[in-house]
Amino acid sequence: MEIVQAKKTRKKVIGLANGAAQQLLRSQNQADRELGKKLKIHYDNLSPVESAQQKMLRKMNEEESTADSTASSNAKEEAI
Repeated sequence: MEIVQAKKTRKKVIGLANGAAQQLLRSQNQADRELGKKLKIHYDNLSPVESAQQKMLRKMNEEESTADSTASSNAKEEAI
């Protein structure tokens, strides 16, 4: 149940941050616009909220995908 609450909280915070970023981006002040840009970039690039199990599974899948890509590249090089 905690993961559900964390996702709701993240969504709310992102909404507030995006609103603040938009206001900063419309500012006449260059420093405010730069801050708005950085704020938007930061919140756009947040990793997803996930449980420890989800995180472990995602990492395993990424490692497997990387290993498969490496093996495929090696096989292509050997064929040449």
